Amino acid sequence: SVASSVRSSLDSFAMGLQGIGPDEREKMAAQEESSLPVSDQPICSDMVLQMLLYFHVYFSVVWFLMYWFLWQWKTENMEYKRAVKVLSPTIFAIWAFAEGPRLLFGYTGNLKEKVPQMASFFLLTVFPSLPALAYFLFAEVNKLPLDWALHVIQFGFTLAELVFGYRALRLLIRSQRDRFAVQAHADKLFKVAPDKSKQP
Repeated sequence: SVASSVRSSLDSFAMGLQGIGPDEREKMAAQEESSLPVSDQPICSDMVLQMLLYFHVYFSVVWFLMYWFLWQWKTENMEYKRAVKVLSPTIFAIWAFAEGPRLLFGYTGNLKEKVPQMASFFLLTVFPSLPALAYFLFAEVNKLPLDWALHVIQFGFTLAELVFGYRALRLLIRSQRDRFAVQAHADKLFKVAPDKSKQP
């Protein structure tokens, strides 16, 4: 599907930035399906990131509704240039379409310790979420005090998720690399050598 192909492209780009080649990606994907018991695997989920995402889901709904109603009121009662009347709704629409998948990728990726979802979450945070919120906070005109309060909180949530998401992604990649190295070493160590005495 289109969604899966887009996510696959984001995953490949993000892992490329981390210096992970195609062969290592395949090994890490196979490691996720490892037969090791769950109890033998360390927990890599970031609790702070998970709490941020949990509360941010609710606040994003509030921010979406409040910004929409405030924008409608300001366009009726304040003067705006034509370019601003086009630019602000466009950036808001881009943010709205990206925010749902971004939070979903982060929530499930961190909770289930999945590198592809976490990489997609990190990239969608870098763009378009954070630049869009920076525009609303620093560049948009005719901001009300309520606008300032909403934008500061929303920008703070997203910036914190960028920091803790990057930390969680690096820890998760390192953990899966270590698991694969241990598994590969164990496979070589316990591999049964062929019995030469039975050979003709």
